[in-house]
Amino acid sequence: MATRSKKPQALQAAALPLIDKGYSSHLYNSQVIDYMVNGVNASSTQLAWHFWGSIPELRYTSRYIANALSVATLYVGKADSPGANPIRLPDDHPATEILESFAGGYTGQHDLLDRLGVHLTVAGDSVIIGPRGGNGEGEEPFNQWRVYSTEEVSSRQGKIFLKYPGNSKELQIPSYAMAIRIWRPHPVFWWDADSPVKGSFAVLRELELLDDHVRASAVSRLAGNGIL
Repeated sequence: MATRSKKPQALQAAALPLIDKGYSSHLYNSQVIDYMVNGVNASSTQLAWHFWGSIPELRYTSRYIANALSVATLYVGKADSPGANPIRLPDDHPATEILESFAGGYTGQHDLLDRLGVHLTVAGDSVIIGPRGGNGEGEEPFNQWRVYSTEEVSSRQGKIFLKYPGNSKELQIPSYAMAIRIWRPHPVFWWDADSPVKGSFAVLRELELLDDHVRASAVSRLAGNGIL
């Protein structure tokens, strides 16, 4: 009798450093970077965040996933062969020591995973930005690896800009920082982002319409009884 081996569940995503290497590179050039940041399913991403903000059940579900992901412990491992589970490196390994300070240590990594959980569930897309040389280099907010939604990041001619509160203009990330796009690849076009929310727009729209109907009926009845 055949049995199916159990594999650990994982939240899988693609990652691409947003580095402009010129048009000699088919992937790492300004045109591709601008499209990756600005033009990938922009309208569907905005609609996904709209439903997240208006439907409490969706927000609760995304928070449940994010909370579960945020308690995960990051570690550096080495796989003996392609497809094999990585073996955790010892605590005194240089790579492990580097990871301990990544994103501000355990607390920062908790926040990073929490935001990634929400972003990959709702929009399926996210951008992390931080210092190339390690945590603490440079000025805030670029001195630590942080997660941003694609609504907070834009690209012009391959240069990455960050929307930041208190500034009328966007901040261009400095040379000592870098940006990495993390997303759930769409099954048709790998460069597009997919998510559970984007696959549920019809149902979410029905829930929104039902909420509007109930609210309108309640207001109408209260007004008809002279309460409003």
